[in-house]
Amino acid sequence: MKALLINSIRLIFVLGLAIFINSCESEPDLLGLNLQPESERLGLLYNDTSSIFAYSLIDDSLRTDNYYSPSLLGTFNDPIFGTTSASIFTQIRLTNNNLNFGTNPVLDSVILFLPYKGSYLAGKSFERPYPQTIKIYEVNKKLSLDTVYYGDKELPYLNTELGSLTFIPNPNDSVTYNNVKFPPMLIIKLNPAIANKLFSANATTDLADNDKFTDFLKGLYIKAMPLTTSQTNKGSILYFDLKSSALANMTIYYKNNDKDSLKYTFVINENAAKYTYFNHNNYSNAHIDLKNQLGVNGSADTNLGFQKLYLQSMGGIKVKMKFPYLRNWIKNQKIVVNEAVLVIKNADIDDRNTPPALLAALKRVADNKTELMPDFFDPNTNSFTSDFFDARYNATSREYRIRITRYFQKMLNSTEDNYGIFLYADSRRTTANRFVFYGSDKALLGNRMKLELRYTVIK
Repeated sequence: MKALLINSIRLIFVLGLAIFINSCESEPDLLGLNLQPESERLGLLYNDTSSIFAYSLIDDSLRTDNYYSPSLLGTFNDPIFGTTSASIFTQIRLTNNNLNFGTNPVLDSVILFLPYKGSYLAGKSFERPYPQTIKIYEVNKKLSLDTVYYGDKELPYLNTELGSLTFIPNPNDSVTYNNVKFPPMLIIKLNPAIANKLFSANATTDLADNDKFTDFLKGLYIKAMPLTTSQTNKGSILYFDLKSSALANMTIYYKNNDKDSLKYTFVINENAAKYTYFNHNNYSNAHIDLKNQLGVNGSADTNLGFQKLYLQSMGGIKVKMKFPYLRNWIKNQKIVVNEAVLVIKNADIDDRNTPPALLAALKRVADNKTELMPDFFDPNTNSFTSDFFDARYNATSREYRIRITRYFQKMLNSTEDNYGIFLYADSRRTTANRFVFYGSDKALLGNRMKLELRYTVIK
């Protein structure tokens, strides 16, 4: 009886051990470095010489319509990326149906209010921002919330200028208009033409409701103009809240036969279709090394990516990256990847151009499609998060550390084609940051891009 009991216990132990070993083999990507006690790391190996092939290329068309906020506006002369401008197409909407301006409306002024929500300014905080010029036009094609808009497409618009403003950006200080104090705001006085068009509208058709009104006035094009200088590190890209702020509007101040000091406000809110249009001017005045890597004037020289790589928001530039000899790691052995960290270092000596706070990556699959990296998924919470992936900029070490442990292990475990990954600036629809970093050329020594691999050989 005793012998039988002992044999049963042994059998349970062996089965439990087999289950444990099998689970370790089926999910090795979950065996993170942080799960191992120090005493069990004696077999841990380190390598940072994996080959990395990477180069920069122009980003795909980027959706920038109403789902994304803030809206971007302005022009910036970058010393590396050249001149970029951001402009805004937006509807304005009635605040009530059946608008009636009364008998003989007479205009006082018509004002466009755009509330700031931050900025990407060239120069140090104590330097005076360079003047910007914007012009306002009427859109010649109706905007719609049901339509997807991409940031590289400019809608047709009427040539008649509805207003213009040259100004010094000031996204941090309050402003006063008509003795009313507002939070940071860009205030643009428009020409009488737009008010006169509204005054002459048919109140029972054109102004009956928003569907009819947006047929009558299809929208506004707020266009950023070129700077008056070719100097680099001049200009700015400004951020505006045209989605959730109650202060975004166009207001007409007027009187009629019955009353003085009247006003009517056309709102710009989440129901107003809008999108941001980005113009990189085909990188015609970008740095020659970037132009050659992109192939602006001919064939792209992808080998330049071994020296430097470039990322840019606003539908600008992404990086295509591949680990060509990845599966050599399992040619004659089997390994558990404890940690795989991609380390990239800032190559831009000019700190005035702020790197993105975060980077993002997508895994390339067949037909040039993409999917989320497995390192974005947290198996503990069964949700997607960037906490494990990290990819935050460290201003002290001037680098990003991007954890791709699960991606690396899953690629070793599978037989799927190794298409590599795409690297992007995070929030590239709604920020203007950019980044220049070193490539993987071993001659760059401590500055080179590298993959830090910590692994254990399974015997």
